[in-house]
Amino acid sequence: MTMPENIIDWARKQGARVEHHDSEPVILEFSGRAQEYDAAQKSAAFFVLDDLQTVSVAGKDAADLLHRLTMNEMRRLNPGDSVINAFPDANGRLAAVFLLKKNEAGFELMVPGRKGKVVADWIEKYTFIEEVTCELKPDVDYFLLVGPESEAVLGMSIAENHFDRLDVNGISAHAGGVGGLFPRGVLLQVAREESTAFAQALVSSDSGPTVQAAGWQAYQLLRVEACVPEVGAEITPRQNPYEAGLQRFISYTKGCFTGQEVIARLDTYDKVKYTYTGLRLETREVPELPAPVYAGEMEVGEVTSAVLARAGDEVLALGRIRKKFLDEQSGYTVQTGSGSCPLFVRSCPHEHEQK
Repeated sequence: MTMPENIIDWARKQGARVEHHDSEPVILEFSGRAQEYDAAQKSAAFFVLDDLQTVSVAGKDAADLLHRLTMNEMRRLNPGDSVINAFPDANGRLAAVFLLKKNEAGFELMVPGRKGKVVADWIEKYTFIEEVTCELKPDVDYFLLVGPESEAVLGMSIAENHFDRLDVNGISAHAGGVGGLFPRGVLLQVAREESTAFAQALVSSDSGPTVQAAGWQAYQLLRVEACVPEVGAEITPRQNPYEAGLQRFISYTKGCFTGQEVIARLDTYDKVKYTYTGLRLETREVPELPAPVYAGEMEVGEVTSAVLARAGDEVLALGRIRKKFLDEQSGYTVQTGSGSCPLFVRSCPHEHEQK
């Protein structure tokens, strides 16, 4: 029996430039970062999210267990609803983050950064007498559709934080409006055996808006521009939710959960040491990451992500700065290949959203 073509092979056939990072293939670009970024701003761009993994959690005690382990409210979800959530550890630091979706059988945890096993192991660690099953599912692929023409491409309205079924050329998928852990767009779940046919159908349709296949470089520009944290960069087991820019996904009213007391104290007594923020550098040189941030000669934070802006005249970045120095609006610098470079704070789009 012929095995289904995988999505990386499909991308190569479309002319994509693919390189290996940390032994994993990464689709860097199809037709150039600028063209792909512009499509996401003006029409529709289609990204392969090959680092997103699915953990299925079911059983009569699944909701209670997940409620006790997660920091965001998830008990009032209806089938199809989704919410950004995380497992804090006992010290309030982030063991794992994910998009949690309720379905008829239980829950699906969509885990970025290829951390599906971390999530599955965490659930197993805290399962004692509960009737809960937990399975890492390798048979699902994910795509992200970004741009003002996304709904027209799919031929349906997309609800924020809710997934509905759709068909593209007879191929079934689930689509939901997302943000927070992704650039704002439509997340698409497709069975792996049909994912290449689904991708081809979207980018080669003769009717409706044109869809531009896009790669990691354009995705990173959209992500950093929108101040979206990434697993391995802004989100690590060393950070609490505030330091990773995820505080708006904490429920302070849901009751007890692992790490809840520590997180509550950080908020109540203003004990957060570092503030997650957008940054920019007036240079074309992207610093080597992570890059220490200085106020005078004192190290006060770090740059965790950085990309050259679309116009090519500055570098957009994300990072953490000690709250004391951020409150004082100190002058900051960071080292690039050419020496010390001024670093400025920029606002993030989600700062203007309701919590």
